[in-house]
Amino acid sequence: LIIVVASLLLTFAPVYIVYNMKLLEDYDRNVLVIAGGLAFSIAQAVTMVLVAMLLPGSDGAYLSFISKLLEIVIANVDLVFLYLAISYSARSRDFKYVGIALGWAWTESLFSRTLPIVYAGKGYGFEWTPILLGLEANGSMLLAVACTQLLHIYRLKRASFFVIAAVVSRSLAVGLPLWVEPPMWATFAYLLVALISFLGAHFCAKW
Repeated sequence: LIIVVASLLLTFAPVYIVYNMKLLEDYDRNVLVIAGGLAFSIAQAVTMVLVAMLLPGSDGAYLSFISKLLEIVIANVDLVFLYLAISYSARSRDFKYVGIALGWAWTESLFSRTLPIVYAGKGYGFEWTPILLGLEANGSMLLAVACTQLLHIYRLKRASFFVIAAVVSRSLAVGLPLWVEPPMWATFAYLLVALISFLGAHFCAKW
């Protein structure tokens, strides 16, 4: 039970902390979070349809390789819906995109990590899985903020470099864990890409 509670706090507490920062106090945070959550939900529905239609079976090394590449390409559908959410909610040089990123990250963790954390924590003995999922959630938040910031900068400057940077960040974050084993190292690879993407987006904002 302690592992479950600690992992859930690790998963959701950072989002709550950023949500309550002064950065967003001048905006309607709830609206932004809801917009990000809706964008994530629609993106996942579209992604599931594309996966069912396009991904081949995983029999054989070649098909497995093709499946992984297609999975990376399909994952970038997320950026389309992030951009739409930003276009609707963050119209000027402000920090509204952070609220959208938080809504995206919170909804992703709610639907894809809560049940696995609770289920893994029910087993006897110590399990790394809940902790790794909590760490992954933090990487997801950093990556969401990075991608939304890059797409927001693109809206302001209309320079394709920022879209390319968002696509590269998203592709690496999805792709590296597919080839890295064991799961612990895959999580660390995801965190590394997310952190580099976050710092890179912050640098681009000052450029």
